[in-house]
Amino acid sequence: TLPENMTTIEDDVFKGCSSLKSIDIPDGVYKLGSGVFKGCTSLESVTLPSRISAIGSSMFENCSFLKSIKIPENVNSIGDRAFMVCNTMKEIDVPKDVSSVGEYAFGYIKAGMKIPDFKLKCVSGTSVEKYAKNNGIEYEADNTIPVIEITGDKHEIESGVDELAFKVSFYNMPDDFTYTWVSDDPEVATVTQDGVVTGDEFGSTYIRVVTSNGYEGEFEVSVISSFGYKTNRDSTITITDYFGHYENLVVPSKIDGKTVSAIGEFG
Repeated sequence: TLPENMTTIEDDVFKGCSSLKSIDIPDGVYKLGSGVFKGCTSLESVTLPSRISAIGSSMFENCSFLKSIKIPENVNSIGDRAFMVCNTMKEIDVPKDVSSVGEYAFGYIKAGMKIPDFKLKCVSGTSVEKYAKNNGIEYEADNTIPVIEITGDKHEIESGVDELAFKVSFYNMPDDFTYTWVSDDPEVATVTQDGVVTGDEFGSTYIRVVTSNGYEGEFEVSVISSFGYKTNRDSTITITDYFGHYENLVVPSKIDGKTVSAIGEFG
């Protein structure tokens, strides 16, 4: 039994605990590290907390007696070899918001050798369906659940001088809908109706695609500062250095939520 006030379980904590058969993880836990249950060869039952957003690499690798597991709806990524060598698991249902699936995550005993009669249950148009197709794994795809897929090269942007372009794809949606790009915090980052994001102020915000028929897709953008700075006594900012690579520099009006009042001598 784990303490109810626990919030994080780090990498490899239960790795190789061959006598562990069952574990319920408290719902307050929001982060599970990589390889947490790797090599727990007697593990049969796991209850995962609803708050986690990722199944880390090798989390259940070589849990050969684990027959089934419920992946929480909040999970959006599944790491390399997450369920590799789960030989007795013949079926797993993966939520629609999983947008990243690692190498050999499902259905493999080892590289090049698949688990016999294994099947993925997923939503049509998702990265999980693509994983199944690319790896020749049997799958069952639900084509009744709408999916919004947003793709881009990165999710980190330099304040004032950089921009990111994102594309959106829709699956299992009706033909007669419109959509809008929205930033949760326009002071941090703005987005055009073409999906181009510009960072304005140091921090993080969510960019959303909202459809006219009530569906949303989202991703988080972090706006970083390439400026060195110091905080003044009046809680304003003096910029003291620049570490970026842009020639046409735009000095931000705020850094870390504080007003930039001066530019000092660069070190």
